[in-house]
Amino acid sequence: SLVERLGRTASADLPAELRVAAFVGLGRDLLAQGHQEAAVGALSRAISLAPQSLATLETLARALEQAGAWDRAAAAWERHEKLVPARRRRDSRIGRGHALAGQALAALAEGDARKAERLIARALELAPDSGHVWTARARVASNLGDAAAACLAWQRAWELTPAAATPLVGEALEAAAE
Repeated sequence: SLVERLGRTASADLPAELRVAAFVGLGRDLLAQGHQEAAVGALSRAISLAPQSLATLETLARALEQAGAWDRAAAAWERHEKLVPARRRRDSRIGRGHALAGQALAALAEGDARKAERLIARALELAPDSGHVWTARARVASNLGDAAAACLAWQRAWELTPAAATPLVGEALEAAAE
């Protein structure tokens, strides 16, 4: 059971590196089962035991994204970017851009369109080739009433994610009709 596995994982009898591996494994399993909050807890425990582990930090950042904890995800990606070798920093910036796009959508949902606009501008700087970021940009521009910017953003979003073109075009047409 999950409780037994957690108990074995947290056991002080295990060497620290095995506890880290166990918490990461548990976190990944929980994430795969759709238990994002529990996964974040296990992965946070792993990162507290191994704060310099890049793989653990990356897994935690992805779990935070899936849990919708955009502020914490952006912070985790920023920390990851500082720790990785220069050749891998691009992936960290893209991850942070995705998290900022999520923050922008959350700000939009809270009615703070100007904050959303600032966040999405930074997200585009970090991840200019992300369909997710361009979709968020389109939603922010639509909300602000900037039809031209929204149209360009929708187009860029479906160019970057052709598999999602049908729902994106539908959303773009709905936004245009409003």
